[in-house]
Amino acid sequence: MVRGKASVAVVAAALIASCTAALGADVAAEGMPEVPAAVLATEYDWFVHVGPAGVLFDEGASVSAGGAGVSGEVAIDDDLALGLDIGWYVMPDVSLSLTLANAPLASVAGDGGVTGTLGTLGKVNYLPPVLAVQYHLPQFGMVRPYIGGGVNYTMFFNEKDGALSDFDVDNAFGAVVQAGAR
Repeated sequence: MVRGKASVAVVAAALIASCTAALGADVAAEGMPEVPAAVLATEYDWFVHVGPAGVLFDEGASVSAGGAGVSGEVAIDDDLALGLDIGWYVMPDVSLSLTLANAPLASVAGDGGVTGTLGTLGKVNYLPPVLAVQYHLPQFGMVRPYIGGGVNYTMFFNEKDGALSDFDVDNAFGAVVQAGAR
């Protein structure tokens, strides 16, 4: 049995705090009329995007066999999934988003100690939904970069036995850091 956590990316509380401080830093381009925030927010309320989403695991697990702990760790390869991002602009440069992805199949391998000698412990499908706050930087031509941070709750299902029988992976929360362009 594998009991553990998987988090997507790393904790970035400073990133989220800096997004709030940067809200007042937008400067209108010279010669361009300033558009009231209320007008911008109504023009860009909702968005939907489809594209690649990287899933980067930070594994932490305890492995047990017959109720006794087994030495070693686990390793799960990072993955690329098809993501669907649904969001809402709460301010002209700040949005809340829910990112969903298809359910990739991950191999969970032993890494070091006794588990390292076992090879593939099992395989599992997972869903990694993300709820995030994003700060959208000024637009550069056709591209508008963004940074964000949030929380993920990875749900594991369809566990398939490998070297371990009764292979089980617990669902887990994790922190998320996002960067991209639209």
